[in-house]
Amino acid sequence: MPQHTIPTLRNERLRLEPLSPAHSAGMFALWSHAEVCRYSGPAVDAFGDPVQLPAVTPLDSDRILDFFVRCAAAGLGLAATGEVVEGAVRYLARLRGACGTV
Repeated sequence: MPQHTIPTLRNERLRLEPLSPAHSAGMFALWSHAEVCRYSGPAVDAFGDPVQLPAVTPLDSDRILDFFVRCAAAGLGLAATGEVVEGAVRYLARLRGACGTV
C-alpha cells in the first residue's frame, strides 16, 4: 500500500498532529481509564488480536496506537471533508470493530 503523509494542522489556539509513538504516554493515560473504555467497544491490534481494555501497561495502549498509525499510513481514515473513506470502513469491519461503531 502507498504511504500517505498526514499534515499537522495549526491555528492560533490549536495544533492537531498525526499520531506517532511520541504519543505513547498520552494514549496510555487515556486508555487506562475504565470510563474511557466503557463505550469504546472491543479493541484489536493491527493483526486482529484483541487488546485488553482498560490498558494495564503502556504496551496495551501502544498496540492501539500502532493500529491507528498503520491505518493512517495506508490512507485509511477520515477524508478532509469529514466523510469516512470506504476502504477504512471495510478494513475496520474486517478487524472486528476495532474502533467500536463506525
